[in-house]
Amino acid sequence: MLQPCAKSSKFIPLENLADRQESESEKTKNYSELYTAVNSLKEELRLPVILYYIEDFSVKEIAQILEISEGAVQKRLARARGKLRQELQEVSI
Repeated sequence: MLQPCAKSSKFIPLENLADRQESESEKTKNYSELYTAVNSLKEELRLPVILYYIEDFSVKEIAQILEISEGAVQKRLARARGKLRQELQEVSI
C-alpha cells in the first residue's frame, strides 16, 4: 500500500514510512537536548542566545535591551556557544 509523501506529490511505500518517522523522532530528540543545554546556561549567557538565535534580534538590539555594550553581547554569545558545544559533545558521547 502506498502513502502520499507530505513534502511532494510522490508516493512512498508504507514500509519506508516507519523509517521516516524514526528519523523525525531523532531530530526532535536532538532539539530537546539543545533546548535543555540552552536552559542550563546562566541567565547572562542564556538571554543573548535566545534573543539572537530564537528571537532574531541583532547584536545592537540585544545590547540596548540588556543595557550592555555590543562587545559584551558578542563575548557572551561566544562563551555560550563554547559551553553549548562542550555540553552537547558530552551528551553525544
